[in-house]
Amino acid sequence: MNAVASQRGFTLVEVAVSLLLLTIGIAAAMGMIRSARSAMDSGKKISVAMGLAQSKMEELRSMNFRELESEPRSGEENVNGFTRKWSVRMDSPEIQTGRIEVTVEWNDTRVGSHRMKLVSVVSDGVVP
Repeated sequence: MNAVASQRGFTLVEVAVSLLLLTIGIAAAMGMIRSARSAMDSGKKISVAMGLAQSKMEELRSMNFRELESEPRSGEENVNGFTRKWSVRMDSPEIQTGRIEVTVEWNDTRVGSHRMKLVSVVSDGVVP
């Protein structure tokens, strides 16, 4: 029997195909890692924006109705790359209700601009 024919091992073609498949698998895994990281970053920004909106809404809702009437009716501030806007609109004096809106806006480099809005109705609680 021939000495070359009796040796076992991988041919150059088999090694090349194996390396190609390994490279494709690694490239796919890297793409999934990038997508997962992007989704985590977006989720984090949404959580921060919701926290900013909720904290301002709670601050305004904690005021009594008369304070809301006398306070500045709107405002805007920048907080760590987020723009937080709020407004208080009082309805007619007979109804004695008001509407609070808090909007948080931010830009995402991959997706673009985002906006989150919370709306609440407040009342004096006095029934005529």
